[in-house]
Amino acid sequence: MFDSSNGRGLENLEVRITPPSNANLPVRLANTDQNGAFRFPQVRLSRYMLEVSQGPNLLYRVQIDAGPQTRLDIPLQKR
Repeated sequence: MFDSSNGRGLENLEVRITPPSNANLPVRLANTDQNGAFRFPQVRLSRYMLEVSQGPNLLYRVQIDAGPQTRLDIPLQKR
């Protein structure tokens, strides 16, 4: 995650990936580090709903096809 206005990483955002209900996989949570990076170790190849929030505020939502080597760069705008 990074601030689209200056390219700096955004820290302490919650990232959640939710698999389809029929996938029998758990919902996974992570937080961004000081560089805006996050990781989900050992993610199985599947389609997930990825959501980024700060406290109760949903900042970003997208459906992704993800696996162990998937990398995402997500620009966010400050409000």
